[in-house]
Amino acid sequence: MYELIKSGMVDAQKVSERTTLVEATSLLRYQAFGRKAGRPFGPSMAMGILWMLSGAEAFWLSYHQKRRATQALEEVSAEGLAAKCRRRAQVVCLRIDDSFVDEAMSMVRPSGLSALDFYDFDLVLSKNIHEGYIDAVELSRLRARCFAESDSRGNFILHVAEGSCLKEMSPMPEAVVALDLAESLDIRTRRAGLERLEGLIDGRKNGLYR
Repeated sequence: MYELIKSGMVDAQKVSERTTLVEATSLLRYQAFGRKAGRPFGPSMAMGILWMLSGAEAFWLSYHQKRRATQALEEVSAEGLAAKCRRRAQVVCLRIDDSFVDEAMSMVRPSGLSALDFYDFDLVLSKNIHEGYIDAVELSRLRARCFAESDSRGNFILHVAEGSCLKEMSPMPEAVVALDLAESLDIRTRRAGLERLEGLIDGRKNGLYR
């Protein structure tokens, strides 16, 4: 387990000198996808590939990186993409009181469960779960302002990513949202995410996005 944490394959938080909490979702994500595709892409490359799959401009990638991303998208499956992009961000789960939910969401870029309506996913979720992307500096501010507490079963799923892809506050690109859903522990949600990813991959191969 130590090697998985050290390599970034699973997310963990050190809560004391002798205690480290492993994020359950990231462990299950590794078990589902991590053993299938070999070495994953780094955060910047993974995000760039997902941006390109969504038809968006990955402005932070170099020409050669974009060529590599294009080649990867011509060969990958939905599950293969999920495996290769699993290190795009660190997942942090928090518990935030309902009175601070709106303020907290104003500080993140919605994705996954918080972007279902934006991309017309046919999912109805009964749990009051909020999800989005945030950078490390803004996460510290959110924790302080919203009195957030670490909780693996909390009502906020936050993906801590590099700031270059978080400048807008609109929902994350469609492929990012789909991949977040594909990593869900809920079977129906996971299936919906994988099916959307497969559709985006097929659309790109058929010339929808270039």
